[in-house]
Amino acid sequence: MQESTKEVVKKQKEKFENYQAVFTGPVGREVLWDLMEIGHIVNPVFSTDPIEMAFNEGKRNLVLQILKYTNVDLKKIDEMIKEENRYVRE
Repeated sequence: MQESTKEVVKKQKEKFENYQAVFTGPVGREVLWDLMEIGHIVNPVFSTDPIEMAFNEGKRNLVLQILKYTNVDLKKIDEMIKEENRYVRE
């Protein structure tokens, strides 16, 4: 049985709210940062091995989907990455 448009929209809204609830608090932001490191948002995806690169790109895509649902400001993400890189260099 096909879902109505109203039901689909309701489910999408609930999913969006659930992701917001999980990732917007302090602990959620820490987990999100960890996922961004694992998912190659913070570091390069490139590898000379095409299979490894495809695998890395898959991890990256998953984290990008999470970022989409959390509605994170990409400018803030960029600032976080720059801040992290500053600490790594010091």
